[in-house]
Amino acid sequence: MNYSATARGKRSHFRDLPILWAKAMPRRAADELAGLAADSEVECAVAQQVLAEVPYGDLSKNH
Repeated sequence: MNYSATARGKRSHFRDLPILWAKAMPRRAADELAGLAADSEVECAVAQQVLAEVPYGDLSKNH
């Protein structure tokens, strides 16, 4: 499932829940090495906003 939102005129797209989750979390070396860390604080904030709106059922399907 694709997730997306717009903030400050920039549209951010997140291909799937694991990527959305990684971009919503504080920067970690492992996420950076894997290329999953948010590119900016704005992208991280957008990911957090989108993650907050993900239905619980979607979260439990992707454990």
